[in-house]
Amino acid sequence: MSSVETSIGQGGDFAKGPAGVTPYDTSPSGLGLNPTYLAPSSSATATVSTPSGTVVALASWPPSSPSDGQIAILQLSSTYDPVGGKAIRWSFAYNASDGVWDFTGGPPLYAEGVSLGSLSFTNSYTSLTGFPSLVIPRAGDYQIGVGGIASAGSPYSAAFAYSIGGGASSDSDAGWLNTVSSTAAPATGYADREKTGISTSATVQAQGRSASGSVSITVQHVWLKVTPVRIT
Repeated sequence: MSSVETSIGQGGDFAKGPAGVTPYDTSPSGLGLNPTYLAPSSSATATVSTPSGTVVALASWPPSSPSDGQIAILQLSSTYDPVGGKAIRWSFAYNASDGVWDFTGGPPLYAEGVSLGSLSFTNSYTSLTGFPSLVIPRAGDYQIGVGGIASAGSPYSAAFAYSIGGGASSDSDAGWLNTVSSTAAPATGYADREKTGISTSATVQAQGRSASGSVSITVQHVWLKVTPVRIT
């Protein structure tokens, strides 16, 4: 009769019989009630499922027949990134009750003008030389930010704002720059607001105006940011 070997397993002692004989669990926890013992394998690996949204190109957006809470990633071409020149990815979750895709993550669209020199500001908003613009990739609601750094040799009050789709800029959307001294120290102005119902392919154009009449202002930096809130 063949001898029986004993080895220590994860659950206690396991009796090993001759080849072809299934061993029994003799550990205190098993009490010999479970006739099957599967020895651990060094090559075994646990499989963990990591949820991941489907990447969808702009031309194919939106995904068909979405379910509430479904995650999808909208990929924009590098033309939407005039500074970095890279593709941009935005993550969205479908909101079935409103029939829209709520923004859940990703970088804003960003454009800027740097070291633009002395520009002539007037009382009316104008798309001044070098002022940046961005294009809305998909209809929806967006948070738009505009700002700038500028200086002049005399006191002035000026604003940076933006037009949407060729419409008029508004002081209520503007970042204001105000100086009270005659020095050329730069001033900074910035404003950030949510704008609803913007159409696909609408251009957001940064503009400037003066509240001090016609004045030459040296613009060191002007920038524009567009972040989605929800899209169709």
